[in-house]
Amino acid sequence: MTRLIATLIALTTLGAAAAPPKVALVRITDLYRDLPSTKTEISGFDAQREDIMKDRRAEELRKLVEELKSLQADIQKEGSASDPGRQKLLKDYETKVAAMKSLQQEFENFKNERTLEINREMVKTMRASFERITKEARAVAEKKGFDWLIDSSGNTNTGLPVVLYSKNAPDLTAEVLAALNTSTTGTPSSEAAAPQTPPATPTPKPAAKPAR
Repeated sequence: MTRLIATLIALTTLGAAAAPPKVALVRITDLYRDLPSTKTEISGFDAQREDIMKDRRAEELRKLVEELKSLQADIQKEGSASDPGRQKLLKDYETKVAAMKSLQQEFENFKNERTLEINREMVKTMRASFERITKEARAVAEKKGFDWLIDSSGNTNTGLPVVLYSKNAPDLTAEVLAALNTSTTGTPSSEAAAPQTPPATPTPKPAAKPAR
């Protein structure tokens, strides 16, 4: 009985001594959204998508559509179907329709290829940003002595949030964002920014007395 009591006391002491893991939260999605580089990248990709519609083929397609509308109006103004003028207009209309279909297919191929290129580049830059965010978040959590850092903005495969409940868990999002902005702008630390003390001016030695 004495040995059993001693064992229970030892186990209780060990359980009390083992501190629970320190857990912190971070919102990765918010960090990506608030990064200045994210806004710049999104604007750049939007501009590239807009440039697709400024392509020469897109301009020619719009021009052909207007010409076809004009031809259609002229055809309706003509008299009988056997009228030579109407026949010529119909022939011109069919020729332009064929040209428009060919050009439209060419433009669609170009548009699809260019969109894929833009999407690949976007995924590449997003992956680089998330890797940078993850690295900085780990560094902040480790520096503050946390054992676990959980992304509270993430969802599981079932669509449910990763964190269903947390009580007073510290959120490091603001600190991680500040660290990310500092690393981007290259703001020097307080030690590096402090002016260095200039070296002391040496005191001149007195001149030696002449020997007698």
